[in-house]
Amino acid sequence: MADNFMVEGSDEEYPNIKSDLDLFRNKLTAEKRVWDLCLLYLQGKQHLTWDRNSKAYTSERGFSYKTKYTFNLLLNLYRTVISKLQLETPHIAVLPASASDEDIVKAKSSEEALGYYWSSEGMHDIMHKALTWLVSTGNVGLHTYYDPDDEAVHTKVVSPFDIFFEPGVMDYEESQWCAVRSLVTKKQAAALYPDDKSYIEQLGTIDNMDLPYSNTDNPPPERLEVYDVYWKDGRYAIMIGSRYVAKGKFSKPIMPVQHIRYTDIPYKLWGVGLVENLLDLQNIYNRTRNQVIENIDLMSHPKWLIPKSAGISNN
Repeated sequence: MADNFMVEGSDEEYPNIKSDLDLFRNKLTAEKRVWDLCLLYLQGKQHLTWDRNSKAYTSERGFSYKTKYTFNLLLNLYRTVISKLQLETPHIAVLPASASDEDIVKAKSSEEALGYYWSSEGMHDIMHKALTWLVSTGNVGLHTYYDPDDEAVHTKVVSPFDIFFEPGVMDYEESQWCAVRSLVTKKQAAALYPDDKSYIEQLGTIDNMDLPYSNTDNPPPERLEVYDVYWKDGRYAIMIGSRYVAKGKFSKPIMPVQHIRYTDIPYKLWGVGLVENLLDLQNIYNRTRNQVIENIDLMSHPKWLIPKSAGISNN
């Protein structure tokens, strides 16, 4: 945020939500497993089982059939849906509040400004990235923020792994606050917030248990979790560890984080994506095709049963 937006606030105005973040993270475990599974299936890694020791998906052992081929039918559906969703660029229109010349000029100016932002920010590419998360996991976030370095407003895509709401809510609009997680190095964090440098340097780095790529690679080293927290009344704060390193308040009550769901189900915070409901069908298809191949291999090389009394050599 810009420096002129920064203000100090009391602890009552900015309550510490670290415990709420941890509680929300723990309740999200089942959802994160499904999202991980959807991403792995799209990659073609479909013969998996959950390992409780490593808390990750691993290659399945003890198959009832010998062959283990993968026939990935999900990828073509995934690519087709994304192509159809991004085929048309949305048309931006702003209607005047009245027929007065002043309102008409305001509407045209706003329309031009939105069109310029869409073009200058590269929103077409941003929306493509958002669609990949939306179709695969059923959820995605758009975070609009002010960057003081170039003095401009930007929009970035936020994965569902990095969006946090108030624990227990059934809809994101019911949440009194929303937090967006980012990963930065200790050096970057200490440079941005020199007053809290000693506190930042003593913090531990993240592990790979809470990241979408936890099943493939280790997380980048020396990374800290930084939370941009926004309240509905316009307050915002930046949290590292359990401490607020910056506080501020917008002139108007806005929430610059949008949560988009692929399939919206009542009384369910998270949406359902395209891939989730196809996982069982993909498993059945793989198992059926593998059984067919196994049967072909068996019948192509039948076993001959010859009694020992026939006197035929084993060679």
